[in-house]
Amino acid sequence: MHTFIDDFALYFRRQGKSPETIKAYQKKLRQFCRERHITEISEINRESINSWISCLRDRKLTDGTIALHLWAIKAFLTWLKKEQRLECYTFDIFIPKPKEPDYVEFLEPDELELIFSLIDTETLDGMRLRTYIEVMINTGMRPSETLNLKITDIVGSEISIVGKGNKRRRVYFNDRARHWIKAYCDMRRDNCPALFVTNPKYSPRIPHAITLDRMEEQFRAVFRLTGLRKRVTLHTLRHTYATTLLANGCPTDYVARLLGHSKVETTRRHYLSIQHKHARKAHFRFLSYDADAPMNYEKQSGQGAPQPHAPSTHTDPYNPNPRYLE
Repeated sequence: MHTFIDDFALYFRRQGKSPETIKAYQKKLRQFCRERHITEISEINRESINSWISCLRDRKLTDGTIALHLWAIKAFLTWLKKEQRLECYTFDIFIPKPKEPDYVEFLEPDELELIFSLIDTETLDGMRLRTYIEVMINTGMRPSETLNLKITDIVGSEISIVGKGNKRRRVYFNDRARHWIKAYCDMRRDNCPALFVTNPKYSPRIPHAITLDRMEEQFRAVFRLTGLRKRVTLHTLRHTYATTLLANGCPTDYVARLLGHSKVETTRRHYLSIQHKHARKAHFRFLSYDADAPMNYEKQSGQGAPQPHAPSTHTDPYNPNPRYLE
């Protein structure tokens, strides 16, 4: 079965599927075959798949994770039948559609600063992580898009990338992002064209592009040290970019374009996250039944409504303590 799965991955690669999708499908298929003891194509049938679904449910996995397992199996069976001309089970099992969350997790400015304080930028690994975070929170790229960057891509303040669904979009680099990229590149002593590479100190091989799993592992290791009780991944950094723009007044349509979202509704989830946070603050700030407390906004501002904080006047892109959100 492993040979079939590898050939299936090669076919997906020729079809232009993303490396992340290919890797995820390979991993899910191998796990399915290993744990269900499947060695023959004929053993992939309704019974074995339903048994696998029950097993995944017992593990309390989300609908999204289960759906990924099933989409991998369905795609594999379709490839066997159409491309390999083999007799196999026609997939007809319901695939759950994961519910889109009403909000997204993001990091506050003080939380970012706490993370930065725990990164040792005197080391190559630390400088790589800090630079990676800076690029993500200042460009809004997806984690995989960021790792696909080459040093030669960073010329000027904008580049064109091919993102999810093979859609091309413009990505913009501010002074802060380019400052950290330069600092990291100046520390490196290799000729690898990739922007983010492995550390030759821990491997006898020539440095090569670092994997998403390794980058995620390093980020989570640092985040665990913060003691923050949030479910955070590298993708949270992209959410942080979006919520920061929205909190500072950037129109949703522009944010959607910057993120490469095909549907503005996807972007609005970030806006709802901001609203939720501000609503909570407003509750504790303004709710009072104290007779001596001001009961209208005119006494507070003289203008009949609470005034927003003035935008941050911070202009130094190299200061590690900007106010991303008011």
